[in-house]
Amino acid sequence: MVEFVIESGPDNGKVLTCPRLPCTVGRSRTVDVRLEGPGIWERHAEVTTEDGRCFLRVVGQATACRDGVACLGWGLRNGESFMLGGVRLRFAISAAPHGSLRPLEWAAWTAVGWVVVVEAWLALG
Repeated sequence: MVEFVIESGPDNGKVLTCPRLPCTVGRSRTVDVRLEGPGIWERHAEVTTEDGRCFLRVVGQATACRDGVACLGWGLRNGESFMLGGVRLRFAISAAPHGSLRPLEWAAWTAVGWVVVVEAWLALG
């Protein structure tokens, strides 16, 4: 899962997450990550993955800056700050949520118990 921490603009401090890649970023209700602020287009950028790395690609005539230089796309680094339109964001890779393993563990121990019972029955019978 990837996160975008807003560092400027009307939603400063807000964390936006995308549980899957590729994902789209922009103002539209149809994108995966909705971002409001000056200079943000309906469909501003896309984040994809290739060879285990995340890449940001600007869509159409939208603008993005990395280290103060206008860019059309680049490989994202964890913790990196950049600008989309007039909004500063920080990219982060967050831990994936994990479900409980308790039911699986219970099933495994139940199966082990049954194996022990059957082995004992065979040995004594």
